[in-house]
Amino acid sequence: MDPDRKVFTNGYIAILNDKIIGIGPDNECEYTSKKIVNGKGKAVLPGLINAHNHINQILLKSSIDDSSEYEPNITGFMQKMVDIWSNATPELCYKIVRLHLMEMMLSGITAVHDQHFTNFPNTNIDGTLQAIKESNLRAFVSRCHLSADSLPEKAREKVGDVLKEIQR
Repeated sequence: MDPDRKVFTNGYIAILNDKIIGIGPDNECEYTSKKIVNGKGKAVLPGLINAHNHINQILLKSSIDDSSEYEPNITGFMQKMVDIWSNATPELCYKIVRLHLMEMMLSGITAVHDQHFTNFPNTNIDGTLQAIKESNLRAFVSRCHLSADSLPEKAREKVGDVLKEIQR
């Protein structure tokens, strides 16, 4: 598809240094290359963006259900998170996040926004950031602040502490 949204059934895409420099019908291609990929019967799609994710929470999939010891609400969910993440290390987070990033890449995701809020201990994000850096996915990582009285004590943070941690 070109800027006018035309679909080419016999078209070309010219790429130089990871940047698309040309697109159009095959018979109009002005470029030569040592490497040509035959895309016959294939489609070229743009990378997808996962605009809301909690990357390291892949570990929590199916962890709370009706038979769980935790209440099936946000308070129960947060207690489960505290119980799991309180004993986590940056190394564990690194491994978990690598798994989730691979899953996203296999699904065509090339960019992600991670809303990180498993901040107990604070060093968990170090493993997350390292895995993202090594993945070459484009990522924007934001850090949530939790302080509601309904949350487990260990999950609550003071604004000043959060701001200091962001600067780290």
